Amino acid sequence: MEEAHGIRLGIFAGKLALVRLLETIPHPSFRIAIHGYNQKYLLEITAGPLKQTFTIPEDRVSGPEQVRNMVTEAFLERVYQRFIDMRDDMARALIPPTS
Repeated sequence: MEEAHGIRLGIFAGKLALVRLLETIPHPSFRIAIHGYNQKYLLEITAGPLKQTFTIPEDRVSGPEQVRNMVTEAFLERVYQRFIDMRDDMARALIPPTS
């Protein structure tokens, strides 16, 4: 995906799309970003090679500030637990089968 001036070009749902980076939220362990795309906000949380994306229709929230307010310690604790599960699933999938 190319990124310049807060706009990424990528393929979403099989279509070429422009995704605007609206803001980043500082965090010591995760990269947290809010993007705008196709009348939706994408809350993207990345930890190393793993990523979780939450899609929020624009008509369900008042704006990016409300999306940012969703990112509470309790919310991030559940995100963290899912990252652990994702990491464990990937590790199990990468173990070569024994004969």
